[in-house]
Amino acid sequence: MIIICLQRIFCRKNAPYIFSLLVFHSVLGCYSEPSKVNNSKNNEGKVKEMFTASFEMFNRYGFIKEPIDILNQVSEIAPEKAYLVKLNLGFMHLKMKKVKQGIIHLKEAIKLNPDFATAHYHLGNVLLNENLIEEAIRHFEKAIKIFSRKLNGRPNPREVDGLPEDMRQKRALSYAQIGVCGDLTNDGKRAIVYTLKASMEFLQVNDPTGEAKNKALIAKKTLYKMLEKYNFRSREEAVSTFNNEIMAFNAMSQSRNN
Repeated sequence: MIIICLQRIFCRKNAPYIFSLLVFHSVLGCYSEPSKVNNSKNNEGKVKEMFTASFEMFNRYGFIKEPIDILNQVSEIAPEKAYLVKLNLGFMHLKMKKVKQGIIHLKEAIKLNPDFATAHYHLGNVLLNENLIEEAIRHFEKAIKIFSRKLNGRPNPREVDGLPEDMRQKRALSYAQIGVCGDLTNDGKRAIVYTLKASMEFLQVNDPTGEAKNKALIAKKTLYKMLEKYNFRSREEAVSTFNNEIMAFNAMSQSRNN
């Protein structure tokens, strides 16, 4: 799974969802021309080929009829994958600046699979970019709730939201984006608490590349800018002021690590 760039903490004009067409590409297999499936036993492999074919066509030729037709065929062959089809149709529309249609498809993906935290996260990003802040916050909060529940359960290697480290990264990014929402609405409490949560969460990620540690450093720098903006002399003063929220977050983190 790709990792969405933390630049959104500093610049809302960046649109991380445009890179998300590759979300499932790494697990879909090699390109193959789609064909009708005669044996249900081969459905899964054929669906992977069709997803890959749609990616190849879209990336090579742009927003044309054929990639959409292929994705629609996936819905017919494997109705249980329809929420992934909607997600990827949403990404295609968003990349072509068709934001309204992209939002509709992402919402349809969530309607088909309400437990799809990744779709909530990406929809939150789009809504934030459209300045629909309160709605964006609701989807980020929903993503955090689902990621947290899944991380507290038994890891499933086929989990559609990714492996545990993927989910921790996206949960941290969801915290960071709520911090951005707070800052945009001059809600210092929300801005500081959630940016602090993001910085702490990134440090929990097992990341041999050091990428998560760098994101934690960026979140920390952002936090100190927010402390200055909202007239706090130190992080400690903010923590003291928002003691209940911080204590609850620490308790959740400790429970997760036990």
